[in-house]
Amino acid sequence: MSRTVEDPRVRAHAGRGPIRARYLTLLVTCLCAAVGLGPTATARASGEFFVPTGKRTGFGAFREAPDSVAALRRAFGPPASEEVSQYRTCIQRWPATGITVTLIAFGEASDPCVDGTFVEARLVDPRWHTASEVHPGGSRASAKRASLRRCRHATIGCGVTGYALELHRTVCSPVLSAGVIAHVRGGRVLSLIVRWRSCE
Repeated sequence: MSRTVEDPRVRAHAGRGPIRARYLTLLVTCLCAAVGLGPTATARASGEFFVPTGKRTGFGAFREAPDSVAALRRAFGPPASEEVSQYRTCIQRWPATGITVTLIAFGEASDPCVDGTFVEARLVDPRWHTASEVHPGGSRASAKRASLRRCRHATIGCGVTGYALELHRTVCSPVLSAGVIAHVRGGRVLSLIVRWRSCE
């Protein structure tokens, strides 16, 4: 009965193939992560607590819509609390997810908590994040790196101290307005502020 004798040099060479493939895979993974193409970057640019800074307006499951109150309830359920404030505004809160929303009623007879239009959300839970990794509790430096414009309380289109992460044009202002702002104090991001992209 004949038997094939395997050359040990062939076995050693074949064994190096899988090892080289593993090293190549590891190298590609490291390079992707270095340029922001890794799975972490992809995961951070989406998800339940994602705040877009492009053309899409909203945060998490909420999208700016004519029926703001209904859209907020579809996205987050009924608010834990709501109160009617001055200037026909309603403040709704979802503390479990760090959301405070301001709605405004443009009709004298309208109830802002029922028929109000979304004007602003203040997000304080550290899980809220942008694609550039800016989030409440994060460093001021991270917000500065991602900023399109410095914001001060008196800056037109800002109203708070921080960094504009999105800018858009409206017919109500001669300058670009900030749609997403990293509100900062000291060296930290206090909150992400999301503003509507329309005007009265």
